[in-house]
Amino acid sequence: MKIRRLFPIGLWLLSAFSLADTGMPSRDPFVRPQAGLQSRTAPKPVAPGPTFTLRALLMAGDASLANVDGIILAIGDVHEGYRLISVSQEETLFEKGSNRYRVFLKERTSQK
Repeated sequence: MKIRRLFPIGLWLLSAFSLADTGMPSRDPFVRPQAGLQSRTAPKPVAPGPTFTLRALLMAGDASLANVDGIILAIGDVHEGYRLISVSQEETLFEKGSNRYRVFLKERTSQK
C-alpha cells in the first residue's frame, strides 16, 4: 500500500530533477533558425543562364539551325560564350563550361 502512495511522489521528484536547469539552453525543435545564422550546407550558387531570345528553330538532324536574337546558329556554333549542343522542337541546349542550359522557344502570338 505504501508503494502505491509513494509512486506519484517519486515520479514528481524524478520529473523535478530532470527538468532542473542543466546550464544548457533549451531549444524548441519546431522553431525556425534565425535569418542571421548560416545553415550547415550553404546552397551552391547558380550560374546565370543565357539572356538571349530563341526566335525560331529548323529541325534537320545534324544540320538543325536556331535563330537566336536574329543570328542563325548551327550545332557547334558559339554565341555569347554559349555553344549550341542540340536543337529539338521547342528548345535548344547550350553549353558554357561544364554547365548546360535549355532555352525554350517563346509561345507564338497571333498577329492581326
